Amino acid sequence: MIGQSDVPVEDKTVTVAYGSEMTGISFINFVCSSRDTAKLWCDELLLYAYNLLAANCNVLTFLEKAHTKITHVLDVNGRIPVKK
Repeated sequence: MIGQSDVPVEDKTVTVAYGSEMTGISFINFVCSSRDTAKLWCDELLLYAYNLLAANCNVLTFLEKAHTKITHVLDVNGRIPVKK
């Protein structure tokens, strides 16, 4: 038993289906402690899944963003600090 015993486990479960093709789908099941937590997880996952900016962005754009972040943390010798 996880969480409240009066709430069925089906109401506290979040299932994520993923895969690169329609025939090879895998599933991950998360069991939350309450119905409200499961609803919050579902809402946040759907916001992430339907974020058009993240889904349609070019890989080169992500690389440019990473490069920009790295160049802003260079030390005076032009090296990336070990702690960064």
